[in-house]
Amino acid sequence: LFKDADFIFQHTAQSTKSWLNDHGVGVLDWPANSPDLNPIENLWSIVKRK
Repeated sequence: LFKDADFIFQHTAQSTKSWLNDHGVGVLDWPANSPDLNPIENLWSIVKRK
């Protein structure tokens, strides 16, 4: 799960973090504006190879 750096209360609440941790959901921080981390570009490279 990627967590956007939007700082919305529901995304940063301790109860949310605890639930994700208790259910084995890994979380990666995702900068609000990061053109070098564009997941669709990785997908297109896979699609082009096939």
